[in-house]
Amino acid sequence: MNASPRRAASRAAALLVLFLLVLLPGAGQDPAPGLGPAAAMRRFDAWVGDWSGSGWSLDAAGHRTDFTLVEHVQPRVGGTVLLLEGRGTARAEDGTETVTHDGLVLVYYDEHARGYRWNGHEVRSGTVDTEARVFDGGLEWSLAMAGAATVRFTIRFANGHWHETGEAGADGSGWHRFMEMNLVRGS
Repeated sequence: MNASPRRAASRAAALLVLFLLVLLPGAGQDPAPGLGPAAAMRRFDAWVGDWSGSGWSLDAAGHRTDFTLVEHVQPRVGGTVLLLEGRGTARAEDGTETVTHDGLVLVYYDEHARGYRWNGHEVRSGTVDTEARVFDGGLEWSLAMAGAATVRFTIRFANGHWHETGEAGADGSGWHRFMEMNLVRGS
């Protein structure tokens, strides 16, 4: 009779361990080859700071708008999240200034997916939550649009410069640039 309660206790302990390994965040996983989320985000340290510059974009009809942009990039949540806050403006022919970009982005390392995420919110284009492909000196994120078109943004950092392009392509090929900007780190 003593064997049955021991077996039940062993099963309960095994189920508890399985529960902890499967359901608890990060348990039983090897995030970013031995790195936790804060360490995985250190690759973006050069991005932290205030940036400003200019760029251009094309609307659906092909009309070009030149703009100026300010971006504030800060580590948050113990260094596990990078917060980007951007505001762009353009000057109309009559001299009035209009807002062309008002956005906020969270970049973070997702331990469960073992990859980086781009979670953006922009007043005109809405919300984007997608994978960010990180490479030496930058990152790229893309979004599939209706009708088999894909939009991708590529950001490169070098020597205190932030260069970003926006491109659209059908079926992930035949890319056409619709946006480019160049920012420098503020002093």
